[in-house]
Amino acid sequence: MTEKQIEKMMKALDCSREEAIEVILEDEAVDKMSMKEVSSDLTAEQKKVVKEVSKTGTRKTPTVYKFDTKKKKKDDEKIEIVKKIYDFVAKFTKNCTISNENREITFDFGE
Repeated sequence: MTEKQIEKMMKALDCSREEAIEVILEDEAVDKMSMKEVSSDLTAEQKKVVKEVSKTGTRKTPTVYKFDTKKKKKDDEKIEIVKKIYDFVAKFTKNCTISNENREITFDFGE
């Protein structure tokens, strides 16, 4: 404990030198205590508050955007291209189907 600490505590608490020294010594004693020793002095309400403020975990940040729920309009040109590819691939493969008319064809090739 230094003279600066004592003066700072006297100004902050507006107390005498002896009271400031006493507070500093008590603070140092509490700092050295384990959590178990500290919590044994607490009331039930104080324990509840300690538990609440010491929670850790992930904070879910709010989204600042809206999900796009609009349906996409059909792209006739894309559909036509997929159909032409399907017609070509169906000649050489088995179980050829259009899974998604805008972009996906599934088929079995080989054994």
